[in-house]
Amino acid sequence: LWYPDYVEVRQFLGRAPGVAVVTAGAANAPVPPHPESPPGEPVTPDRLLTDVRAADFDAVVFVGAGGNEYEGLRPLAGVVRKLVDDTARADMREVWTAIGP
Repeated sequence: LWYPDYVEVRQFLGRAPGVAVVTAGAANAPVPPHPESPPGEPVTPDRLLTDVRAADFDAVVFVGAGGNEYEGLRPLAGVVRKLVDDTARADMREVWTAIGP
């Protein structure tokens, strides 16, 4: 988790009328900021990433630090690829600032 990316995006979207922000992660456990990130509070996901369906949202935004957690043959790589593919099929917004554990 790259804390400044997460907090700034969440606060910006959270101020928009009618927008509900849902945080998803690899586990239902608090995620501390990346060791090189500016300090911040751990973030507990609202949902597991494996439970997120693109059809349930108007936009999908990935924030974090690095992308190697979701690349290649890593356990969540297929889940993320499917989510990205589903956003494209639904002709919805998908935004990548950075992704990470």
